Amino acid sequence: MSELAASHPHTAAPTWSGFIYQGHLALYHSIECLLNKMSFELQIDSIDDFAIIENGVAVSTHQVKALADNKRAAYKEALEKAASTSKLCDNTTQRYFHTSVRLDDAADFIGGNGHVVKFYTYDGLPYCHLQDVELKIKSKIENYLVSVGLPCSDFLIKLKFEALQSHIAAQVIYIHACNQDGLMTAAEAAFTQTLKSAKIVELLCLSATHEDDLVYKMFQARMAVCKSLYGYTNSMEKTADKTAIRKVAAVYDQIKELGDTPFTWLWKSLCLGSSTMIVSENSVYDYVDVIYEIDRAPLSEQKPPYYRCSAGDFYLPTAISADNARRESRFAEDLMEQLKSDPELIDILVEYQWLIAARANIFSPAERFCTATGASRDAVEEEFSLMGKDRNKITKAFDATIISREEAKVKLND
Repeated sequence: MSELAASHPHTAAPTWSGFIYQGHLALYHSIECLLNKMSFELQIDSIDDFAIIENGVAVSTHQVKALADNKRAAYKEALEKAASTSKLCDNTTQRYFHTSVRLDDAADFIGGNGHVVKFYTYDGLPYCHLQDVELKIKSKIENYLVSVGLPCSDFLIKLKFEALQSHIAAQVIYIHACNQDGLMTAAEAAFTQTLKSAKIVELLCLSATHEDDLVYKMFQARMAVCKSLYGYTNSMEKTADKTAIRKVAAVYDQIKELGDTPFTWLWKSLCLGSSTMIVSENSVYDYVDVIYEIDRAPLSEQKPPYYRCSAGDFYLPTAISADNARRESRFAEDLMEQLKSDPELIDILVEYQWLIAARANIFSPAERFCTATGASRDAVEEEFSLMGKDRNKITKAFDATIISREEAKVKLND
């Protein structure tokens, strides 16, 4: 182990099955810090389950236990561990202990080193039930919005809760992925990859008008991608080689850093040929399988992860599944309907000449559509042109071709 790796505290992220609850509590406390006008970094699962850092010093450390046992004696070892937390701490650091049940004794704990650990209180109660934490966070979000004079409604509170939740979850999953000898050790990732309070404020200031709003749907999509990638990385641990795991970890790092526009392109590429813009777990798994199978690591550059072959063509991994003539025809018809309702999809097809499918043969959706409907390509292009779409872009978009991951692997590894 390197000296650098040894200098970082152990992280439980690789086995953090309860990260959602811990992440929720970290959100709750972070918003409380914002209400107190603090500027800070949120460190997840490093020096403790989470910590609030200001100017390199731990303002507070937090240990979280979601156990069913209501006897304080069952938590003695964990309380002593919370008291022993010292990295980044000074004599002003507050140490807190969070429980999901009411204990028989919630008095302050004094560790063997003399450090005091306080039981964190929620509206005066020294515990927070698992089923209550979401409502408590939403109440805290409401308090923040009112305090800074931002619009506040049930819909906006839900939007901002989901945006914050997806961002916290993305961070934890990234730390998890790094554990497999990837970009860095999990301990290093947890210690160094903190979340700035400015980002939390940015998410709290999101604006949207209704549940069909693109901003709202985008954060639902980010959360879906996040959860599915977490499941995928868990399933890889015992079966995949370390090189493949490093590649997937790096791709996830690219995805979590995508801005809204490139993420929207990724999101839409996961739903090509679908009547819905809901990202499913299967579509994410199919998408990552494409990347897993191709030896080369994809490029990003604030774009959805993609490949470029020696001839200069761009290849976009997708979750497309159309592996027989009937599915190909259906996909082509659905894609044409999507192109009519969402012109941005035309831009995606213009940018990427090849769409790598999870399961498919090589085929042109435009040609398959024309064959199935009996329409000429010129007539179809003219129809799109009359709808106000750029004719040159339409022609180039219609040249896009589906290619199987097996065939793409040969072309890209050449």
